Amino acid sequence: MKTIVTHISPDLDAVTACWLIKRFLPGWQKAQIKLVPAGETLDKISPDEDPEIIHVDTGLGRFDHHQTSAKICAALLVFNHLKEKKFVFGKKLLALERLVQQVNFFDHFGEIKLKNPDLDCYEFLLPIVIDSGLRTLMIKGNELIEYLFPILDSLVITFQKKIEAEREIEKGLQFPSRWGRTLIVLSKNEEVIKLGLRRGFKLVARKDPEIGNIRIKTTPGKKYHLKDLYKKILEIDKNATWFFHASGNMLLNGSTKNPYFVPSSLTIDQLVDIIKKIR
Repeated sequence: MKTIVTHISPDLDAVTACWLIKRFLPGWQKAQIKLVPAGETLDKISPDEDPEIIHVDTGLGRFDHHQTSAKICAALLVFNHLKEKKFVFGKKLLALERLVQQVNFFDHFGEIKLKNPDLDCYEFLLPIVIDSGLRTLMIKGNELIEYLFPILDSLVITFQKKIEAEREIEKGLQFPSRWGRTLIVLSKNEEVIKLGLRRGFKLVARKDPEIGNIRIKTTPGKKYHLKDLYKKILEIDKNATWFFHASGNMLLNGSTKNPYFVPSSLTIDQLVDIIKKIR
């Protein structure tokens, strides 16, 4: 039976390397995963001796990196092999590349380079959750690996959405308004709003090209309140379902939480005109 071998108490790099093989290497989807003491191999064999056994992050074989000082990791070595053999391609390839770059970053203690690295919010980072919490709670390494596989699956989707949002932001309408740098995008991708605000836009609006609903958000704070915009939109777009959030920084027409909303009739050009006229 095909077998993937990694070290006991696996970290994010080891888990990601196993996940890449099981998800993307043809014929290895049902492979079993076995754990050995760090640095060792299964039954003391040479790490690359048996084609039915792949060692990752242990054993000093082709998918281990502990024999070099280069800033690489096991997941990156596996990914490069999959890429070279064209087992991954297209949008998924781009997403996986971004994902693996982050795994490599954290495998070399990259979080120390983050701004204010001792902030509590960083305790939610997956590598830290694994090292500080999950590896303590889940004594069996295989249990940890199985737990993390769906999370890695979801991260592929996250990166795909982010990459698409980056492209859509470049195509969006950008202009100055009362709130500051403003962005309006025609897109189904909700990530556009989050990424736009993280990139420094003060107001971001997204209109779904199929459903027609509009979602508007600003940087948190009273300075970026949307009350005046809300009043003006209600005057013009009387039949649509609009929700003005108590924070004052979200103006929402439609949500997955309310399937019975009436989408806005406003076009992108009309919305731009309304926003520009508010002083």
